[in-house]
Amino acid sequence: MKELGVYGSALFYYEIFEVSGKEDYHLIYIGIGPFPNNHGFIPAYTVAELGEVLSSFKYETHGFPMFLSDAHCDDFVAEKIKKWQCGYRNAKNPEINTDTNAPTEAEARAAMLIHLLESNLTTAAEVNERLNQ
Repeated sequence: MKELGVYGSALFYYEIFEVSGKEDYHLIYIGIGPFPNNHGFIPAYTVAELGEVLSSFKYETHGFPMFLSDAHCDDFVAEKIKKWQCGYRNAKNPEINTDTNAPTEAEARAAMLIHLLESNLTTAAEVNERLNQ
């Protein structure tokens, strides 16, 4: 998300550093409050932080309002794995529903936010504003 301009405040950050010529990282807790967008620190948004951004976001497609459905975990028996799904739904026109799937809930929510950004349905400035509230 950082490549798309999202850098709003987070509770946790990855600190990037070099060890023996290889890039490595560890997770650090910052707490509430803005953190400078310094080189070497990447926001690690929690499920709750991503949920707050996504739940406040509403859009229309093909003239139909879209609403966030709860993220949930499904067993994909044929694939013998669990996948988290996050999506926007419209009950009257289900063919326009949008879903993302990922191994974890946070990744599914982040994938949905990336989809919305890349589809120009929201902007990095709007996302950052929601994250900084």
